[in-house]
Amino acid sequence: MLATNGSMRSVAESAAVVVLSIAVAGLMLAPLSNYSAFSSAISPGDPKLLAWTFAWTSHAILTGVPLFDANVFYPAKPALALAEHHVGVGIWGLPLFALTGNAILGYSVLRILALAFNAAAMYLFVRRWLPGRGPAVIAGLIFGVSAPRLLYSGHVPVVWNCWLPLLLITLQRWSDERRWRWIWASSALFVLQALTTWYMAVMAFVVVAVFVPWREASAIIWPAATGHPTAREGPRVRHQWAMTVAQAVAGTACVILVVWPFARPYLALADTAGPQPAGRYAADIGSYVQPHEHALLGPLITRVTGFHTRLVGAERAHFLGLVTIALALGGVARFLWLARRRRGGEEPATDVLWGGYFLLVAIVAAGFSFGPAESGSPRLFDLISNAPVLSMFRVPSRFAVLVVFATAGLAALGFAWLQRVGRSVSLIAGTLLVPAMLLEWAVVPPASSRPQPDLTPRIYQVVSTLNVHALVSLPCYRRSPTWPLDADYMLYSTTHWRPIVNGYGRAESREFHWVAGAVNAFPGPNSAIRMRLLGIDHVVVHSRRYADGAVAILREAFSSPDFQLVAQIDCDYLFRVLAAR
Repeated sequence: MLATNGSMRSVAESAAVVVLSIAVAGLMLAPLSNYSAFSSAISPGDPKLLAWTFAWTSHAILTGVPLFDANVFYPAKPALALAEHHVGVGIWGLPLFALTGNAILGYSVLRILALAFNAAAMYLFVRRWLPGRGPAVIAGLIFGVSAPRLLYSGHVPVVWNCWLPLLLITLQRWSDERRWRWIWASSALFVLQALTTWYMAVMAFVVVAVFVPWREASAIIWPAATGHPTAREGPRVRHQWAMTVAQAVAGTACVILVVWPFARPYLALADTAGPQPAGRYAADIGSYVQPHEHALLGPLITRVTGFHTRLVGAERAHFLGLVTIALALGGVARFLWLARRRRGGEEPATDVLWGGYFLLVAIVAAGFSFGPAESGSPRLFDLISNAPVLSMFRVPSRFAVLVVFATAGLAALGFAWLQRVGRSVSLIAGTLLVPAMLLEWAVVPPASSRPQPDLTPRIYQVVSTLNVHALVSLPCYRRSPTWPLDADYMLYSTTHWRPIVNGYGRAESREFHWVAGAVNAFPGPNSAIRMRLLGIDHVVVHSRRYADGAVAILREAFSSPDFQLVAQIDCDYLFRVLAAR
């Protein structure tokens, strides 16, 4: 009965943490959102691409269509490989999309849940590690709603990191117990994290790659304080190590078997991505200590520290907050002090294990985030930039995710050290520090940057009623500075799911030039010939998107024997490509 009561309390606490995390995430995201148009407001470019991607995952599951045979970039196949699948995020939006069919609503909900789940997962990890709820609250807030998380929350897959803290829990249990269930749990969590985005696949690998040797090293250096097999003597040690190797191999094989089908389509297309300007998106020390341009307390912090504000563009602003940095430095000091005294066995071994682990992760992740070497000595990121397929990773500053992750763990350790002074001191400190941290992280962007409602043009409702083989929407923005605007058409296609020529992603198909020439020549006779060969049988012209209102294009289309006007709604025109005569 006592065990049952304890389990019930644990479940109740976990549920309360999730609910409170959602509330805090929603509150902190308010300045960056448009809650008055929650189901229709979305920012241009990548957010629309992601909204379509999540919706496509749901559509593919619900209809049985092969995942990579997406309806964009027609006639390229596998079309989804020209972008990213983000299945590890999209599957969680399936119930909502099945009920509403609203891609923007699904994106908006998943954005809030990403930060909330991060906070809840980090809270649960630290709650198992350190005494009291204070350190867990501090870590959860940092990993959930600190400034870097808020600023780049629009890239939902990059901030969907809730599996990392849970992965550490299962890895530690496996390391201590060597049971199969923990290696299977670790493999499952790794897969869930890896399938969010390939950036997170690499970061999950870093999380594991740092943990395993550090766990072994800590067991060797401080053998008296751990139950790890390395620390034990006797005839069972060889058997335990054999079992460890077998479990590690089985877990790795399981991960490869599950992830490979999602990775294979990208291998053939890796050479079409073109050179990736990674240096432009590299972080530096200032990225973490300088307030960003939209920080609520930015002017005050600048006056106090002398640090100039950092522009948000190119994902190079990852201000952690002065309070957060101070707590993390306290965690580092706590680890170093404990490490010096550990041989006496006077302090908890887990503080040394996790304090050292998060310090190593912070160092490694920061090194990756600094990007490739432009001259002189090589950097950590060169290991990725020179590797096949991984060279497509063009934003090294996204490794700041792991810097925030490690900072959250170190700050929790620092606050736990503060708790040792006394309950009243820790209560006062928590009461003062939490609001200060939230104020440091608060983002106040210009009102003009808030997401605006984007309603699908009604002409696409007509498309959904027709037998359309393939469709192109004009103007087509591919190979232009405004290429992200093609994501508008991807989002509009969620109302009909017909194949469309338009698309926006990280690469281009090999037949791009031929297809682009066909659609951009509309409504000329050669355009009609090429469209027929490609199987493109309908064209939507959005005249308002042309500087001149597409007057000349429409005049020629109306008089062309190759095209027939099917429908006109407002300033949008739907044409059918007629059969050759």
